[in-house]
Amino acid sequence: MTQEPGTDIRSDRFISLWLVNQYALRIDQPGITRHATLAKYMYADGVRTTIFASPTHYWNVGAVRAEARDPEAPTFRYTRTPAIEVNGVRRVLSMLTFSMRVLFAATVQTRGTTPDIVLGSSPHPFGALAAWAIARRYRVPFLLEVRDLWPDSLIHLLGLSPRHPLIAMMRVLERFLYRRAKLVITLLPDSRAHIQRVAGRPVPVLCIPNGSDLTRVPPAKELAAHDGIRVMYAGAHGVANALGLLLDSAAELQRLGRHDISILLVGDGKDKPDLEARARDLCLQHVVFRDPVAKHELLELLPEADILVLPGLDSPLYRNGISPNKLFDYLAAARPIVMALDAPSNPVALAVAGVVVAPSDSQALTHGILEVAGWSLARRNEVGMRGRRYVEENHEMRGLAGRLAEALRTATANPAQGRDRQQQRSRHVGVRSG
Repeated sequence: MTQEPGTDIRSDRFISLWLVNQYALRIDQPGITRHATLAKYMYADGVRTTIFASPTHYWNVGAVRAEARDPEAPTFRYTRTPAIEVNGVRRVLSMLTFSMRVLFAATVQTRGTTPDIVLGSSPHPFGALAAWAIARRYRVPFLLEVRDLWPDSLIHLLGLSPRHPLIAMMRVLERFLYRRAKLVITLLPDSRAHIQRVAGRPVPVLCIPNGSDLTRVPPAKELAAHDGIRVMYAGAHGVANALGLLLDSAAELQRLGRHDISILLVGDGKDKPDLEARARDLCLQHVVFRDPVAKHELLELLPEADILVLPGLDSPLYRNGISPNKLFDYLAAARPIVMALDAPSNPVALAVAGVVVAPSDSQALTHGILEVAGWSLARRNEVGMRGRRYVEENHEMRGLAGRLAEALRTATANPAQGRDRQQQRSRHVGVRSG
């Protein structure tokens, strides 16, 4: 295990949060930056966060050294796992490897450092199980964060049979984690009923969705007149992102002679090579793929689009709500959105910030793009600003961090009590291996 250099500012009254998420990233890396951002803002609320993650998955693009010097940034403790870019047995083994290694690291290699509370996030449930075991080891509360519904994601997105042994095992694990958590934090606004049903008894549930860090987003700026229509997608290139639909839409636009509409796809993922090959096979003249960029670059890039697009699959999984990280950065960019997802509490619909079309339907996506492209520049700017205001009022990361900090204090009995016994905690002394 390695620990990145940082500053360890301690006080007599704070909450020590240990957070387990294999795929957590630093604030300026492309990918899942939610936890690093929340941790940064919870610092002012007296929460000191240590994030247990792996540096070896396909989103990582190298450490961001400026953040390591930020005294309010969380400490990252890295557990190395094989880099796996395909779904299947090897990915499951990577998840299990991380979970076992992080459990060992948190209970053996922490050199006297102890948590007040442990939060396990669920990009996969095995890491959350390790978080529960760590909390049990230190006799502190365990909180579960539901990012994805397991095993439903495997059933509805990857097509695994509900009778598959892995699914059966995960069903048991899902119920176990819901019932053991002192609080279940969900990103999905309509998942409470599912959680209660699986748990088989009432469990406390708090929705803290994704959001955007508006302190890093450029000021909202109206789009100036220019030639052509620039459509942009930014995010993962995986099964759930349904980017094949966007390529089919691009082909249809090209057949219609709409050479004024260009499409840029920014990001990475296991499906990207196949998508690039398909774009070549379709002879798409106005589609460009771009590698993932640092978060601050992405936030500057998004407002250059005329239309931001979010394709999706038709899946019952989304009946529990959606909270894609990219969506709130889209809204903050103050550009109209064409979204192809069928979900209640849809932020684009709630904000009236674009057009929502049927999922898994490239023709519907094409019609949505053409509809927004046909709007006047003034209308596109007006609709985009609605999205910006919606994020400011409902999904600003500083406010979401305050809600999480309050939940941590509520879940921690007498959070300020016993701080003296923690004064021997280990200091950050640079890079350490174990």
